[in-house]
Amino acid sequence: MPRPHRILRAAVPALLIAALAGCSAEVVPEPADRTVSAPEPTGDGVLTIGTLLPTSGEAAVLGPAMVAAAELAARDVDEAGGVGGAPIELVHRDSGDAAGDQLETAFGEFVEDGVDVVIGPASSVLVERVLPLAVEAGVAVITPSATAPGLGALDDDGLLARTVPSAGLQGSALAKRLLVEDDDARVALVRQDDELGRELDERLSLDLEAAGGALVASEPLDDGTEELAADLAGREPTAVVLATGGDQLERTAALATALLAHGVDAEQLWFTAGNLADYGPLVEPGALEGAHGLGIGAQPGESFVQRLREVDPAVLGTAFAAETYDAVLLAALAAAMAGDDGGASIATRLAEASSGGAECDSADACLEALADGRDIDYDGFSGPLDLDAAGESQRGTFGLHVYDASGAPQRSGQFVSGKVSAR
Repeated sequence: MPRPHRILRAAVPALLIAALAGCSAEVVPEPADRTVSAPEPTGDGVLTIGTLLPTSGEAAVLGPAMVAAAELAARDVDEAGGVGGAPIELVHRDSGDAAGDQLETAFGEFVEDGVDVVIGPASSVLVERVLPLAVEAGVAVITPSATAPGLGALDDDGLLARTVPSAGLQGSALAKRLLVEDDDARVALVRQDDELGRELDERLSLDLEAAGGALVASEPLDDGTEELAADLAGREPTAVVLATGGDQLERTAALATALLAHGVDAEQLWFTAGNLADYGPLVEPGALEGAHGLGIGAQPGESFVQRLREVDPAVLGTAFAAETYDAVLLAALAAAMAGDDGGASIATRLAEASSGGAECDSADACLEALADGRDIDYDGFSGPLDLDAAGESQRGTFGLHVYDASGAPQRSGQFVSGKVSAR
């Protein structure tokens, strides 16, 4: 029997991942036209960065590593000569969570402090809330962890960017990975009936078909798990992708169990970022052994983790720390390229700093290249970014996981993926 007393757990809890991905309202994910001319300089000669990250509330588990990563990046820039010869001024505030008003209070303090760029918030809902304030104040916003596909379509005056891939890019990443296993991949998708589910469906279908595979089924999760499992198994897929939400873990486990009963092998199952959790309490021992999982974000190397702990010895997890480091460094490089630390100037140079030039991977190397008059392409601890004109990362790092006999996912590696097909 399933083990009822074991606590559901994951590297980053699935419900928290759902919060990072969720918008408060549906937005058609077509990027806005953000082609702008170089803005008038508004900086004062000192790049002031405010971190708006969770140190309280349901996402507080993420805060310490993200704040430490911001400190580390600012330190590296300063040791490389700073921006325009001046050190970065870093201001930290707690974003709280969606239930409170700490976000608005903190942003008001940022405006008083002359903040040019905000790193954060962590969740998509809070990004939606802070963006109108940022537009009014002319402050750039770079989120290292908000993954809702619709953020790229918000009215942002060109001020919003992110160093984490959109959750919708999981579709392209899954296609790439599944086609490595089988170039004739036949994939069945179980998804949420929302913006993210539709984006995953579209990307997975397009990118599979572009390389000779096929999406043979795409169905929302409903209460009829036995019927759904029988239907999906009857399509004879080579893989079944379960792209359900963190609030649907019990139904997801029931569907996985039913699929196994209908002849689908555990090795054919793929969980995604929103439901990548420990299913031990919900399935029979050994049932999910060999199943796969896809997570969003890079796992930094040990040397990076050691440096984080030099900043804050209390740091335990490292989720989105690499993306936070890269957000700070990218802001500094954009300011150096613009010759201005104003928010609008920085926002217009982020794409240029992350693609198209000579690759560099540190503050020293990138700032030296800029001083020599060379174009740069910053590839950081989170991997290549390649931001487009809408501030959207066109490539991202995804974690690979394999489920063990206890029903828990174990990280087995990571890979970089982008849009496979033309869109």
